[in-house]
Amino acid sequence: RAAVDLFGSVHGLPLSFSFPQLHTAALGGGSIFKVEGGKIRIGPESAGALPGPACFGRGGNDPTLTDAALLAGYLDGKRFAAGAIALRAELAEQAIDVRISKPLGLKGAAAGAAAMIEAFADRVAAEVVFVLSKRGWKPAEAALVAFGGSGPLLACLVAERVGFDRVLIPPASSSFSALGVGFTELAHEYRMLAGGPAVADAWGATVGALRGRAERDMFGEGVGVASCSSSVRVRDESGGKEHAVADGAIAPATLRKANGRVAVDFRLGVPGSCRSEFPSASANGTGAAIGGERVALVGRESKKVPVRDGAALEGKASGPCIVETPYWSALVPAGWTADAVRFGLRLSR
Repeated sequence: RAAVDLFGSVHGLPLSFSFPQLHTAALGGGSIFKVEGGKIRIGPESAGALPGPACFGRGGNDPTLTDAALLAGYLDGKRFAAGAIALRAELAEQAIDVRISKPLGLKGAAAGAAAMIEAFADRVAAEVVFVLSKRGWKPAEAALVAFGGSGPLLACLVAERVGFDRVLIPPASSSFSALGVGFTELAHEYRMLAGGPAVADAWGATVGALRGRAERDMFGEGVGVASCSSSVRVRDESGGKEHAVADGAIAPATLRKANGRVAVDFRLGVPGSCRSEFPSASANGTGAAIGGERVALVGRESKKVPVRDGAALEGKASGPCIVETPYWSALVPAGWTADAVRFGLRLSR
């Protein structure tokens, strides 16, 4: 269950409604790498999709994680994004050599790519450690969930740095965030903030006003109120207490004891308007063309490793190897194994 703040914030800007406790960092496959003061700096600038990484061949000259992963052998340049984009290794090599290797005094683009991968894994690990320390969690008691197009790529390297023994890659990993919308019920919610005694004295009017606004929104969705169900929650900011109450009925005495603001949330939703089952592993796409071996960077050495189909993995795949689908790839280092589980792919050591 996601941890939620009664009043959330985004990059330090306060919100008037509840929001999951998220910690974000501008790190991804398109994050631009630079050398400043003899050290690698990652982002927050991103190459995006246009011009994109240098290897896209769309005019980008700045090296990104995608460029480094291509040179490291973690990506198949011909099958990237299910073949929608043909990656050009020579462009990635030129960008990394000029902007990373030479400023750092490294010999060749391959050395620069290795340095970029190490720096990226270190940076992501530091962000994860921050979240763990803030929540008071121990890595041995948790699992790292990797999603997005580049999330699984270096997940094991990040896990090793933090101390995780398990990494989970859900089906349809590359579109995981968009998929989440399908699990969201069609609903509208309004909040009213006031002191507890004031809410208690005007409870009927408060709920009625919130209901009217939510019903107006549902009318705009083309949904009749008869198809909806409602719920009311009262949250006491001062004591951190939360009460689920019957629509239009609450004991005023409960609210009169609140010595701070009270949030009344009225929610009107359409039951059954969301998905109830997660896609199967086949949602990652067919992997018929996957197989054989590929030269890839493992540790600080390049060696031939097997390439396994992450969409239809049978048995266990032992590292070092690369697990790949048309939409994401993952490096499985030595000492790690990959196997299919109910909620996707599990990498463990």
